[in-house]
Amino acid sequence: TGIFSVVFLKRKLGRHQWLGMVVVLIGLTLVGVSSIMGPSDSNNAPNPVGGVIVIVIAQLVQATQMVVEEKYLTKYEGIEPLQAVGWEGFWGFLVLSTLLVPMYWIPGSATGGRLENAPDAFVQMGNSVQVMIAILGNIVSIGFFNFFGVTVTRTISATTRMVLDSVRTLVIWVFSLMIGWQKFQYMQAVGFPFLVLGMFIYNGSLKVPGLQYDDDKKHQQPLEEDAESKHLANSGLVEGTLSQRRRKASLHDVLGLSIGFEMFSKYCTEARSRENLKFWGAVERFKHGGGGGSRDDALAAQQARIIMETYVTNSAMHQVNLPAKLRRALEERMEAGDLDRMMFNTAQECIYDLIQRDVFPRFKNSTAFEEFIDILEEHHRNTEIGESKQETEDPDEHRGITIKPTLRVG
Repeated sequence: TGIFSVVFLKRKLGRHQWLGMVVVLIGLTLVGVSSIMGPSDSNNAPNPVGGVIVIVIAQLVQATQMVVEEKYLTKYEGIEPLQAVGWEGFWGFLVLSTLLVPMYWIPGSATGGRLENAPDAFVQMGNSVQVMIAILGNIVSIGFFNFFGVTVTRTISATTRMVLDSVRTLVIWVFSLMIGWQKFQYMQAVGFPFLVLGMFIYNGSLKVPGLQYDDDKKHQQPLEEDAESKHLANSGLVEGTLSQRRRKASLHDVLGLSIGFEMFSKYCTEARSRENLKFWGAVERFKHGGGGGSRDDALAAQQARIIMETYVTNSAMHQVNLPAKLRRALEERMEAGDLDRMMFNTAQECIYDLIQRDVFPRFKNSTAFEEFIDILEEHHRNTEIGESKQETEDPDEHRGITIKPTLRVG
């Protein structure tokens, strides 16, 4: 799933995430090998090697499903996890119900010499309350399992979902040992700790020396723009308690700071709402990228086409939620060649309002906003210390000099 996400979704995974997946794979390999080398009941597992091969193929199919799910959940932000699970269940029920008809007439090992005997299954459910309860329990369990899985995919990523899902095998193994369904094998006891270790490494809960993590990047890129210092001083982010800053902070305050844009962008990515912010940024660069002349006209046309194909048209990979009338107006302007660097202003304002109403209030109530405020306070303290030291060393020499901030961004 990680490889497919990088190839098809163009996602970027950190080195600790790749290492975590490798450790998880080692754990799964040890557990799988134990089923081949260990003693088995010939009636229950006549061909364990074939079973493992089928499982590997199934994992490739599942990885494809996970990536497709993430693509559509990212592209169509209005799809809720419960809605996605419902549609998957509907189409799965429709397809399998249709396939059960020809399967009934294909020779096999089921009752009556059929490949699948659906009528006999209904008879068994009618004759056994235990079978009925087990089937209903399985339906409810799978429903919740898929709902939580799709929620993880939508909120974080398909790769994270599969890393967490691999640990489910550990729970099944422990339960099987407790009720006597499986005999203890030492290779499994060695393999499952690798699963847990890999999950911790992937999520960054266990940090490996020498590898870089997202929270370490806060101390890498200096902000040295005087304009941003003035913007910060005039914003509602400087003074007051955390709750007061949450009330006063505006989207303009946050986007006017590079650290604010970085952290809000990261939050939007995690919240599956980054397309709107990326569109806003692309239009902002488009508006201020002109230099005049025929060469600029050709460049503007090329940039406008990229924005349209990426965010606006019905076939756009990262389509943003614009009114249909406005979308058609922009498409007509592109077809007529009526282009200028202000053509996306109305669309940008619509998306800005959407961000301000939807994801920004959630950002202000998140831990990411608290981290953002902590970084601003650290910057403010460092600036005050720097000013104090300069005044102590030589008040006259440094009078009137602007102290450039030492704010670090992620």
